[in-house]
Amino acid sequence: PDLRDGKKVAQDLATLYDYIAPAALDQTPEVAARYCADHRGELAVGTISKRLSLLKAAVRYAYRQHGYGDKDYTDRMMVPAPNNARQVYARLPELNRLWRSFSDPEARALFMMVFYLGLRWRSELLPRRPEDVRRAGGEAWLLIGMTKNGTPRMVPVHPAIKGCLKFLPFTHGDTWFYDRWTEATKKAGLELRPHDLRHSLASEIVSRGGTLEDVGAALHHRSLSASRRYAHLYPERLRQILWGIGKKKPQSGKSR
Repeated sequence: PDLRDGKKVAQDLATLYDYIAPAALDQTPEVAARYCADHRGELAVGTISKRLSLLKAAVRYAYRQHGYGDKDYTDRMMVPAPNNARQVYARLPELNRLWRSFSDPEARALFMMVFYLGLRWRSELLPRRPEDVRRAGGEAWLLIGMTKNGTPRMVPVHPAIKGCLKFLPFTHGDTWFYDRWTEATKKAGLELRPHDLRHSLASEIVSRGGTLEDVGAALHHRSLSASRRYAHLYPERLRQILWGIGKKKPQSGKSR
């Protein structure tokens, strides 16, 4: 119950019940191997990896915190590595078409803020309230919470979405917003998930000359490896970079 996503964790572990129930703790590696074999091709590798990682964490917790078993039986447990590099993003013209496809202004505001703020829409943006907005010198910042070192985490609000702040607090739940998202993407002719808006922001940053450090700061990543999964150069920008290899850089102050 103390976990942020405790309900979802319980649901994922419940899918393993038929494998766990008849097994002893020392059979944990075999349970994982059997589940992986039975569901390979049926479930995404990422889903299998997540569920087995939760099982691994649960068995370790039971041993270390409650003394279940005489050792950590997850030492031989194999968890498949997911490929998280989802190569899906939208460009600004496509996003503008998407914004126009929303029939509800509150839903439009939420997902515009997801893109321009780089926030996770369920856990970071939906809980925001008017008192989280900070204004100074004509600029607006959004308070997301406190970091581990006790300092407030603030996100600058892009001028394009200042008007969206009036919708705080959001008055609907995540299911309602997801339904509005599905309607809008279908109308706009785009196959996107809400999370792809973060990919889109990362690609926009890199294609405008930003670094992986910039992507990490915008998306609030803890490591560059996480940022690398998100940052895809636009093909035109990549071509421009490659075509420039071997060419002399123009010298300032001299005419060509």
